[in-house]
Amino acid sequence: NVVRIFNSYVPTRLLVQLFGEVAAVGISFTLAIVVCFGEESRMVFAEQQIILKILVVTVLAFLCSHYLELHDLHRLTSRGEMQPRILMVVGILSILLAGVIYVFPEFNVGRYVFLTGLLILAAAWNFWNWAYARLISMPVLRERVCVLGNGERAFRIREAIASRAELDSAMRMRRPPDLFELRLDCLVRAVDQFENELSRLRAPLIITARHSQEGGANKLSLQQRRDLLTRFLNRADYVDVELRSASALHSLLSMAEQKKMRRIISFHDFKSTPLPRILCAKAQTAKAYGANIFKVATRTDTPIQLARLLDFITNRDADLPVSAMGIGQLGAISRVLLARAGSVLIYASVAEKSHVEGQLSLEQLRALGIASRR
Repeated sequence: NVVRIFNSYVPTRLLVQLFGEVAAVGISFTLAIVVCFGEESRMVFAEQQIILKILVVTVLAFLCSHYLELHDLHRLTSRGEMQPRILMVVGILSILLAGVIYVFPEFNVGRYVFLTGLLILAAAWNFWNWAYARLISMPVLRERVCVLGNGERAFRIREAIASRAELDSAMRMRRPPDLFELRLDCLVRAVDQFENELSRLRAPLIITARHSQEGGANKLSLQQRRDLLTRFLNRADYVDVELRSASALHSLLSMAEQKKMRRIISFHDFKSTPLPRILCAKAQTAKAYGANIFKVATRTDTPIQLARLLDFITNRDADLPVSAMGIGQLGAISRVLLARAGSVLIYASVAEKSHVEGQLSLEQLRALGIASRR
């Protein structure tokens, strides 16, 4: 549900969230004044510009919570993650307030007032995040996804091969996808067996040996991954390297460029979806490393996370093609929407059921009119 404010429509849950955060800050510092001044607190409220000072504190607190994503409940999946982040926000806020008081001494209300207010605020934010997580499950505040219109169709469908069974299935396919991705990190123990059989795949090949922190199997070292990729360079048309490994594998990327291979530089976040400006910065870094395609796969359990991916791909650098996809509860619909929005590679599974949450099969994509029907 949304509320119209002037000529814009604002989600009701966003207004509830903003009201709760503002109220938490205001109540915390009001209580701090009462605790510190006791019976003299009425005089303090009457003589000092308390409302203006609390408003300034509220703005600073909101900026801190926004840039540290304090409101992203799907990223902060447990109290063990939430509480340290709240303390981090309160700590940064305390530094900002100290700076304001240093420059404008008259901003100080009294001894220990701001310290007490920050302690109360930490507790208040803990309570508010707990309450807000329950409020948004109510039907009136629950988010919905609407698909409107048709966009540009993706031009390449890619299927992952991560096991010997999937490789055998891929070689038997009568209607293969546009590309196959060979997960060398998953197949490391069988490379000697299938290396000479790759010519039976009836589509160009992407090779990758994924970093363990971005979903890679078998905890391969950098040298092991480099050796695997180098071994299969002559058999592939594309090589995929994570952004975190691009510097360490720069020589391999240079070798791929010399062989006129296309370079995919990728980023994976299995916990959340970063803000579009962060993804744009990563795309620019990938471009600086010589990427032909920037691939991004992030957690999309909420419409807000999916909206970030859509915002990123629609406002990306036009000179760098992007392949974007979601993982999670909205992973399937993200693949459809992002394909229509211009994602240049759409990833599908060889098997009917994928081990990646939200990934569709090739036949499902064809049924939706996204994949080619060759």
